[in-house]
Amino acid sequence: MSPRFRLLAAGSIAVVAAVLMASDIADESFGFAGLIAACTLWVFLEWRKGASPEAWILAAVSFGYIVGNRGFAQFQFTSRIPLLPAETALLFCTLGLGIRAAMSRARAFSFDLLDVAILMWLVFATLRLPMDIRDYGVFALRDYALAYYAVFYFLTRYACSEPHSAVLLERSYTAAFIVLPLAVLVDGLFPGIYGQYLSWNGIPLIYYKSDLISASLVCGSFWFWSRFELSRRRVWLLPSAISLLMVGTEESPRAALVAAAVTTAAWLYARRPRLVGFQLAVIAAGVAISVPLEMARGHPLIETKSYEMYERLVSIVDINNTHSYLNSNSAYTTDNNQFRRVWWNAVYEETMATNPLFGLGFGHDLAARFLADYNWISAEEEFNTRSPHSIILTNFGRLGFIGLGLFLLGAAMIARSARVAFKAADLESMAWWSIVITVAISACFGVVLEGPMGAVIFWVALGVARVKTAAFAARSGAAPHEDK
Repeated sequence: MSPRFRLLAAGSIAVVAAVLMASDIADESFGFAGLIAACTLWVFLEWRKGASPEAWILAAVSFGYIVGNRGFAQFQFTSRIPLLPAETALLFCTLGLGIRAAMSRARAFSFDLLDVAILMWLVFATLRLPMDIRDYGVFALRDYALAYYAVFYFLTRYACSEPHSAVLLERSYTAAFIVLPLAVLVDGLFPGIYGQYLSWNGIPLIYYKSDLISASLVCGSFWFWSRFELSRRRVWLLPSAISLLMVGTEESPRAALVAAAVTTAAWLYARRPRLVGFQLAVIAAGVAISVPLEMARGHPLIETKSYEMYERLVSIVDINNTHSYLNSNSAYTTDNNQFRRVWWNAVYEETMATNPLFGLGFGHDLAARFLADYNWISAEEEFNTRSPHSIILTNFGRLGFIGLGLFLLGAAMIARSARVAFKAADLESMAWWSIVITVAISACFGVVLEGPMGAVIFWVALGVARVKTAAFAARSGAAPHEDK
């Protein structure tokens, strides 16, 4: 093909594309323009020879879900193409991975036991999806997100095989955890400000769910502590302390607090006791400052935020509801314990009675029996939650003993890999493993991994953690994976 003909063809295509984009924008639709912009940016990033386009996409959606939470999760660039951020990222990253693998005629990466366990769980969930779509339609696809978000793990492992991409993801998480406390503070001081000034097609780009934000703040606290351990720069202690203190301002922090305790135990296993001293000092300083200020404003001691947090901590282990709660905001916390017990029991009994091996399927309403048992059928408020506030019970209800067994096998492999990293005191990977542990434990008591706000953060962090742990093992001369 002659250069003149190539130039003419490219120019003609550009003119047609420009006309179509102009027409699309005139109709206040930005789908085609966005696609062209994305393709142009992809080509530029490929030409630049830095972090891969897939890594940029993973970094962008991770930042978006950490900072924007439920608001970012509802973002759609155009109503004509009903793709949410996580699904858009999966589409482009999977296509990129497929094209690269085909061009190189090689596998993107080798599989180990953890990969196989996750893949088996994902395949089992996928095999039963056609039957569930037949029975439940679009609801099955929505609930199937529980499984397909795991693809982010494999995409991240592939992307982070290139050092520039791993650095980009690390910087995106650092930036997100820095911005998050500031964004939460602004939201608390000026409720509704994001819906008024930062929205797209009427949807606020930042909208928070308390339990998810609590988990993200805990992740941020451990993340910045790891930055301090790595660099010995005390400047990282400030955002770590702020993130930890802001957990106490949230309305639903209990699952995150349990997760923080488990993650702290992992750091103690890595022989890092200074973290506990830092946490206790930060909490003591927060109590010493906030309690006098609140009491000076006329609040009695039992109505202070510190006393509320104390009673929330007590409620975690108050299974039989024997403690007398005095704070008006924490008085209902044992109701949450009952709420979970009744729902978990309802899911267990219904699954055992219907299909214990293969579960009730994606799309099945796991809340119907619970609402009857909890006497909420006649309640005036609408109840939209479909997952029983535990990733364990959600797996059992959807996929039965087989699916739950495969999921727990993957969880055991994750725990084993995390133990290897913490035992070796590999600080670079411990930051990522802290995110994995915090989100995983939070998911045992809340709706976390069933939606993209927690799932994307979890699976991306797990992918980076695995790559970092393998790299550390290779540098130290050990086998890359102890669990092979």
